[in-house]
Parts: sequence; structure tokens; C-alpha cells
Amino acid sequence: MTIEQIDILETGHSTVVKLRRTAVTINPESLRNSLNTVLEKKPALVEIDLQEVDMITSLVISKLLSFRNKAAEQNICIHILNMRPQLREIFRKLMLDQFFEIK
Repeated sequence: MTIEQIDILETGHSTVVKLRRTAVTINPESLRNSLNTVLEKKPALVEIDLQEVDMITSLVISKLLSFRNKAAEQNICIHILNMRPQLREIFRKLMLDQFFEIK
């Protein structure tokens, strides 16, 4: 039995992509497919909620960067929400905070 680890919720002003559990166990292709589905709907704002993520793989980071680039081409704003301090520090050290608006 597979437990879905990516939730997508459309609100009045944004689309929220919530990664559940650790991003180490998230299938990168499943993430890519989910993010592409979000892009097809062309929301003005996508909020990526990392509240439950304590660790992230380079494959997941690459999918997020690819998503960010495709979103920028469509003038879609990306925010990352609820990032744990250790993950925020990783993003800062890798200078990923220059590509994402972290809230």
C-alpha cells in the first residue's frame, strides 16, 4: 500500500502543495507529475508547504528548481512555507533562498 505524500489544495488565492513526511521518501517523478498538474492550472501563486519535511534529497530539490523555472516562465509566483530551521539553513547554504521566496 502506497501512502500519497503530496497533497494539493486549491484555495481562493493560491494552490498549496503540501509535502508530507520526509522528502527523502517522496518519489521524485510523482512530485514532478504533481507539480506539472499544478502548472497546467496556471494559478497566480503556488505555496509549497514543507512543515512536515525534516530532510530533503537532491532529486527533490532539483524537481522544485525545475518547477520554479517553469512557473517563472508563466509568471507564477512560488512561496515556500513552514520550513523547519535545519531545512532553511540547508537552503541558505546552497543559496536556494535566492530562487524561492521563503516565508
